[in-house]
Amino acid sequence: MRTRGIDDQIRELYMAQRPTPEVMARLVHAIAQGHPAQRWKAWARVAAAALVVALVPFLWWAAHQVWSVPPDVGGLVAREAAAGHNGRPQLEFRAGDYSQLRAAMKSLDFQLVEPSMQRQMRMRLLGARYTSLGGSLAAQLAFVDVHGSPCTLYEARPVGALATLAPGDHQVDGLRVTVWMEKGLVMVLAQPLA
Repeated sequence: MRTRGIDDQIRELYMAQRPTPEVMARLVHAIAQGHPAQRWKAWARVAAAALVVALVPFLWWAAHQVWSVPPDVGGLVAREAAAGHNGRPQLEFRAGDYSQLRAAMKSLDFQLVEPSMQRQMRMRLLGARYTSLGGSLAAQLAFVDVHGSPCTLYEARPVGALATLAPGDHQVDGLRVTVWMEKGLVMVLAQPLA
């Protein structure tokens, strides 16, 4: 009698454990079709990735809306106007009326306009210079009121931060700074408090 080696015995044992032809047919079919659990997991991964891609911009926007406090544009512009008034910069153009300034200040991207308050307060125009206000090109006009006090008027187009500027009065460094819109321009007047 011939003895069998251990390898042959193990091989025979596992060959006897082979799945039935029906089980094999089901396995071959499942492999060809993809296992339903695997298809669901793949679909879930795609859906989760799409959700993350969709949520990231929304979460970024929401975080900036909640945690970013909009700057007080009116206060910033008022402080800038007060600093310009108190600095008393040299005038580039001497003029007694707006038509002279319009002719001289050709680099402005807007047309200077005479505000209604100038006549009401009987202010006298001395001249102007180019400047910036809220990061935009502006004209800085120098006036003297009826009491001989210097006043400074800024005119600029309402672009960038200036487009969100709300009208109102501010007190900065001993000055009343008034902000308003007139004839399509932002007007900022800095004058001594009473």
